[in-house]
Amino acid sequence: MGNRILIIDDDISTANLLAESLADIGFQAEAVGAGVEALVKLRAMKYSIIIVDYHLPDTNGVVLATEALSINPSIQVIFLTGHRFDLQSLPWKKLNQPMVIEKPARLSEINEAVLLISKRGI
Repeated sequence: MGNRILIIDDDISTANLLAESLADIGFQAEAVGAGVEALVKLRAMKYSIIIVDYHLPDTNGVVLATEALSINPSIQVIFLTGHRFDLQSLPWKKLNQPMVIEKPARLSEINEAVLLISKRGI
């Protein structure tokens, strides 16, 4: 599976910027702007991490993360959200204990979270 990351955010310019930042530190990162696009990618390629915005135009991040885990049970999840309260009642065990990063987030903060997950080998 390696170090392949999928970023899902309706702000595609920000998602692309994050993908470039992760590529600069050695990860293979791709960005998409909606859940439907993400599911196509997730079914075609094995990713070790998804970074997913909670609010997407066609779904929400929890639904997408749950579907991603049904495709790849070992995938790790990092949620990006401007509304932390959205994530308080999640079934965390079903989601592999995801990380939550509040927006606005610095690229360095997201990079550090990705590095932490990859170094733990989970």
